[in-house]
Amino acid sequence: MKIRSIKKIWIIILIYVLFIYISLPYFPVFVTFLKNYLSKDTLNILSLFFCISFFLVLSKWIYDKQYKFVQYIFIISPLILLTYMSFSLDVWAERVHFIQYGLLGMLVSRAYKINSFKILLASGLFIMSVGLVDEIIQWFLPNRYGDIRDVVMNSLGGVSGLWLGQFLYWENNYLKNIFIKNY
Repeated sequence: MKIRSIKKIWIIILIYVLFIYISLPYFPVFVTFLKNYLSKDTLNILSLFFCISFFLVLSKWIYDKQYKFVQYIFIISPLILLTYMSFSLDVWAERVHFIQYGLLGMLVSRAYKINSFKILLASGLFIMSVGLVDEIIQWFLPNRYGDIRDVVMNSLGGVSGLWLGQFLYWENNYLKNIFIKNY
C-alpha cells in the first residue's frame, strides 16, 4: 500500500478516535434514544440480521477463494465472537462500544500490514490505549463513569475488528504463509 494512502487511513483513524472522545458526553443521550425507539428484541433481530448477512457475504468470499475448512473457521471466528458478544451483552452501551471499537480495529488493520507478533501487539496496545483513555475521560464527565470492564469490552471489540480486518484486507498473503507452513 502506498505511503500516501496509509497517511489518509491514519487521518481517518485520528478523526474517528476524536469523534469517540468528543461524543462521550452525548453518548448516554444516544443510548437512551436507541432504547426508546428500539426494543431489545428489535435490536437482537437487527444484530442477527447484520451478523447473518455479513456471515453469508464472508462465506461466499471465502468459498470463491477456495480455502479449506480449517482456514474458513480461522477467518470466521472473529465474526462468531462478534455475534456472540452482540447477543450476550445486556447493557446497550457495551454493545455500542463493542461495535465502535470493532470498527476502530478494522481501521487499524487497514493501516498496518500485520505480519509479525510485534506489529500485532502494537496494534492491540494502541486500541487498548484508546479504550483506556476513553474510560479515563469518562471519570471526569458529570454524567459518565469510567469502568475497567468497559476497557476490556473496548479491547475485545477492537481486537475482534483487528482480526477480522486483517483477513478482509490482507488475507491472501497472511493465510498462505500460515497454512503453507502447516500443510
